[in-house]
Amino acid sequence: MLEQLTCDRHQIELSLAPIPLSAAAEFCHDDRYGAFASFVGWVRRVNVGRLVTGITYQSFQPLCRTVLAEICQEAEQVFGQELRIYVQHRLGETRVGDPTVLIGVGAVHRDEACEACRYVIEELKHRAPIWKLEHYEDGDSGWVPGNCLCQERRSRDRWLQARRE
Repeated sequence: MLEQLTCDRHQIELSLAPIPLSAAAEFCHDDRYGAFASFVGWVRRVNVGRLVTGITYQSFQPLCRTVLAEICQEAEQVFGQELRIYVQHRLGETRVGDPTVLIGVGAVHRDEACEACRYVIEELKHRAPIWKLEHYEDGDSGWVPGNCLCQERRSRDRWLQARRE
């Protein structure tokens, strides 16, 4: 593990080690909760028509931890204080099929768990300083451009607007 930030309600990890998929459920479990939602992202075999062999992830870790903590706090503000949120992102070299990001949210009800989980992954993709160097079967490599949602589709804006209505 490279960087970890843990409080009673959030656990954020940036790690070179493989991601244990059970970690999110273990952290988020609470007898008060009736719901757990999770998201797992894997390295896919084909991206934009090119055969991928792996991805090397890099990050400015101190800023990344801060940004991820802010995202977790925002999720609580939007979806309720009674959440437990787990975020782990893999850094370094990965291969096709490796889990690279794991998000988990425990909540009293499924709506909050599912909505907060989606919020965290969308905001992570938009804001976290994590960069992807994709490696291809032909031996070439290339930096993947950021994959943020269009401004009108950004998750935070959608949820904040929905809460106002």
